[in-house]
Formats: sequence, C-alpha cells, structure tokens
Amino acid sequence: MRRRAFFGIGTGLACACVAVAMLCFVNVTPVSLSEERAAQVLARAGPHGAAAYKAAWIDGRLTRNDMRNLREQAGRDIDAWIASDTGRKVS
Repeated sequence: MRRRAFFGIGTGLACACVAVAMLCFVNVTPVSLSEERAAQVLARAGPHGAAAYKAAWIDGRLTRNDMRNLREQAGRDIDAWIASDTGRKVS
C-alpha cells in the first residue's frame, strides 16, 4: 500500500513538473515567421501598437506573450480609431 502511495505521489509530481515546463517553453519560444509578419501589421495600427512592437523586440525575439500584448495594444488603437470616426466613447 505504501509503495502505491509513493508511486502515485511521484507520478503526480512528475506530471506537474512536465506541465509547468511545457507552459514555460510555449510562452518563451519565438513565434513563427507568419506571426512576425502579423506583428508588423499590428504595429501600424497606432501609437500603442508601435510602442508594444518596439518593446517586444528589445530582447531580439518575439514570443507568444509579446504577441498577446501587441494584439491588446493594437486593439486599443483600433478601438480609439473607430470611436473617433463614430463619435462614441471607448470604455
């Protein structure tokens, strides 16, 4: 019985370590070439997008977290542009 418990705890701990390692690997690996092209397009959305693009390339690579931030900032630029065209307030 004790051997099974230790085996179960060890297996669970190993699975948790693998999951954390995969999560770190996925978020830190550079994105593909098509994502880099998409980032260049998003950088042209406005000042927030351009600043996020410049900040993303400080370390010389573009990661998934950088892309997530870039999409968020470019979305704010696009929302502001739509609001200025329609006269609505952006919340």
